[in-house]
Amino acid sequence: MSFLKLELELAYQNDTLAFFWIEKGHRWLGLWETDKVDTPYQPSLRHIALSIDIKDIENAKDWREGKGIQIKTAFGFPPEKQPLILPNSPQAHATFYFQDPDGNSLE
Repeated sequence: MSFLKLELELAYQNDTLAFFWIEKGHRWLGLWETDKVDTPYQPSLRHIALSIDIKDIENAKDWREGKGIQIKTAFGFPPEKQPLILPNSPQAHATFYFQDPDGNSLE
């Protein structure tokens, strides 16, 4: 299972869905089987943003590199320019972008 590469623990599974713990007991990721898999890419459908403390962003970068997960170009910024700071309102945030094994955008 590709989520084992991300070291996410399976919380629940049945024939058409699976939930993986992001933070055990607090946050999980739900994935459903669907016939909509061929829907063209749209960030609102296939973009997931995860939150970590700013002090952990370098550790996250090292973790991702250790897993062989490549940063992708985002907002015109190539991988070598990330993490980048986005001045979004109401607050700026540091971020980098990569794809899960199914091509979904993770931030």
